Parts: sequence; structure tokens; C-alpha cells
Amino acid sequence: MKLHAKVIVTAAFAAVALAPVPALSGSLDVASVPASMCEPTSPASADKLRLGSNGYYFRRANTGFATLHCPIPYKSADFVGGESVYMLNYRLFYRDTDGNGNAARVYTWFLERSINGTVSFSDLLDSNTYPDTGYSAQFRFMDTFLGLDQLHGLYVVMYRANTSQRPVFSGFDMNGTSF
Repeated sequence: MKLHAKVIVTAAFAAVALAPVPALSGSLDVASVPASMCEPTSPASADKLRLGSNGYYFRRANTGFATLHCPIPYKSADFVGGESVYMLNYRLFYRDTDGNGNAARVYTWFLERSINGTVSFSDLLDSNTYPDTGYSAQFRFMDTFLGLDQLHGLYVVMYRANTSQRPVFSGFDMNGTSF
């Protein structure tokens, strides 16, 4: 009798655990964007950078500035029924080999393009704010709605003053909520 009760309880638990769960309003969404999803913004930036297993880094003799654009993926289903997506934060994965010095730097802006072509930048995250010299991840808290008639992305600027510096942009992830 006890074995029979255990089988019933186990079966009931499995049925509940394996049942599909509908998306709930107000659910937390997380998206990861590795550096490989990003593109240099110009031929000059493409010539300066190389994409490796850790992300984008400067080619041997190149110094100065290079820029990348990273799209922010979100499901168009988030907008069904007039729902909005609210961005809570993003986390930048990078390496700034001189910490908060001026010889190496990785910084980002949140980019928003409206349906009429107007572009705005906000929510700067700058590696020079932090003393870390190894691979790091830093948060940027946001107060941003992703609207239906807008495109969104992250604009990444990499800099190195000399070839002894080795900044790397590895990607980012973000948290948001649909409601």
C-alpha cells in the first residue's frame, strides 16, 4: 500500500513539474548578447579589431578608438496586446588592462532609434569607473521602456593608447520585465 501511494505522489509531482507554464505578465526576461552578435560600426573599426574566443580585441599594431553596435534581442511577442518591455539593467563583460587609468577603456551607451530615424544615447557604463584590470562584469541600472516602434542596441567604444594595453569587449546581458 505504501509503494502504491509513493507511485501516485511521484506521478502527480511529475505531471505538475512537466506541465507547460504560460508566460505571466510581469515575468522577468534575461537576454545574453555575446560579442559575436556585435558588428564594427565602420570599416576603420573593423580593420582595428579582431573577434576571438574572449570577444573583440585590438589587432597587434592598432591603437586609438574602435566602435561596435550590438543589437538588443527581444521577442516581438512581448508587444502582443500592447505589452511593453521595461529594461531593469544590463551587465557589461569586458577587460580593461589599466583599470581606471587612461590608456585602455571600454564604454557603452544604450542606443534607441525611433521609427522616424531619430537616435538617442543614454545610460553610459564606463570601465574607467572601476579599478579592475582582469576580466570583469559591471552592472548599469536603467530606467528604460523598449517601445514598439523603436530599435534598440548597445553602442560600444573600445580604446587603447598603446600596444601594451589589451582591452577586450566580451558581450553583455540584460534583465527586463514584460507587462
